[in-house]
Amino acid sequence: MNADLTICVQVSGMEESATAVQSVRNALAERQPMHSQMAMDVRDLTRSYLLADDSHASAHALGAKPTGFRAKFGGEQGGIEAEGSADQAVMRIPRNSGLGRAFRDFNIEWNGVKRLTIPACAATYGKSARDFPDGILKFGVVQGRFPALVWASDPTQPAYWLVKKVHQSQDRSLLPSDADLRSTAQRSAYNFLRDLASPSTPPTAALTA
Repeated sequence: MNADLTICVQVSGMEESATAVQSVRNALAERQPMHSQMAMDVRDLTRSYLLADDSHASAHALGAKPTGFRAKFGGEQGGIEAEGSADQAVMRIPRNSGLGRAFRDFNIEWNGVKRLTIPACAATYGKSARDFPDGILKFGVVQGRFPALVWASDPTQPAYWLVKKVHQSQDRSLLPSDADLRSTAQRSAYNFLRDLASPSTPPTAALTA
């Protein structure tokens, strides 16, 4: 007579797995924590990009030392903020950084009293006319038609050009590309959900006969 064979399968870890699945469901229902992580990762990408920025066309054109103006916004105290809500992930960039020019043109116009100053040489690049002591600079006209602040010691040499309006064209390279920002946000969301869905003890099965 053939004997019956009974095989028992015992699965453990299902409770932990169910908890992980429920965590993912909760994350998709209340997305503020995930959006916060996405915003922070995009902010970190932007900070790293600014710190690595080596495009200094204006400084090079004047033979001047770069000021690192944009790079300073990549530091911990640079003012770039990250915030997540239930609806969206948000990165905020300080208005005075000039980085908004990554998305549109900018026009800067004089206030009708003092004209705008544009550095005309390496000695004035990255500095304000107010940084120089009285008597160093004076008003002049270069080549008979270009208003400027000139050196008192040599009025033929412009220190700053004086203009009524400055047009700054859009420069998308000032910030990470749309593709890089998007892929960073997507990867951040994926990693956030993956970590929630990974129970510390995965299910195991034991066979007994």
